Amino acid sequence: TDRSVRAVVVHGNGRAFCAGLDVKSVMHPTKARANIEELLHRPEGSASNLAQDVGYLWRLIPAPVIASVHGVCLGGGFQIALGADLRVSSHDCKFSVMEAKWGLIPDMSASVTLPELVPKDVAMELTMTGR
Repeated sequence: TDRSVRAVVVHGNGRAFCAGLDVKSVMHPTKARANIEELLHRPEGSASNLAQDVGYLWRLIPAPVIASVHGVCLGGGFQIALGADLRVSSHDCKFSVMEAKWGLIPDMSASVTLPELVPKDVAMELTMTGR
């Protein structure tokens, strides 16, 4: 453990914190199978896969993790921000759990982190409606 690290700030570069998974790129016909296998591979003895780790492993850092959020924070980007210890947002930032629009469960980490931050009915509304 590097005790000189007092905090970690996660931020986006450009117009947005994170617009989520680039589905078009990930599902490219020549790369889709390998990409999906890499994202969903769960190493033996692990409770999570790479996609889930991206949104949850921030919690293992022995320093506060701050998500500085601006522009849009959608889908996987929203789940990455939820994994931080603290979220600081611009007043005009737009948040959404996009997975609902495709009939998917936001299982990168939102099913664990979102109910920790908002009442259960709010978490369910967000994950079921994609608002």
